Amino acid sequence: MAFDGAAVFLTAPVLDLINDHYSTCIERPRDNHDTDLRPPWGDMLLKFCIEEPDGTSNIPLKRRPGLHQLDLNGDPWGWYESGLTQLLTLHHFNTLAVFPVLEASLVTDICGDCFLQRYRFQDDTIFTNGASVVRYPNGADCVSFDKVEQTFDPEGPEDFIDSLGELRPRLTEGIGKQS
Repeated sequence: MAFDGAAVFLTAPVLDLINDHYSTCIERPRDNHDTDLRPPWGDMLLKFCIEEPDGTSNIPLKRRPGLHQLDLNGDPWGWYESGLTQLLTLHHFNTLAVFPVLEASLVTDICGDCFLQRYRFQDDTIFTNGASVVRYPNGADCVSFDKVEQTFDPEGPEDFIDSLGELRPRLTEGIGKQS
């Protein structure tokens, strides 16, 4: 499941569970750990109805890699340059932190599943297909490419921040990287 409607895949038995307990699920009392006193809605209501529709169910939801929720504020480039290995959906790619996804993805007409793949060159340059060419003057070996560069505002929905992957600090343009 990805938050805010990026994608949700449900089996028939889970749909039956939701149907059987719908009225008790939507009227369930909030537990003591809830900090938000509003009733859940949308995908959060769906999550509650599946995980604990009547207080006895124990069906854990799992995130499917590749379903991405992009409610990022500010500069999204660190996420797009992160060398995504699975890319199934990009929900909200054009709302808060705008990136020209439709135009950038045109590269797939030539190379298929290559969109946002990273390629490293000998001169400490990283090419992210459809996104950027960045040179690391202090050496690419000094960069933790297994982590997402946090170029975006750290303030935002924490419900899905772990879906972005492990984060590393932003590099200063012109010093730590040249793009």
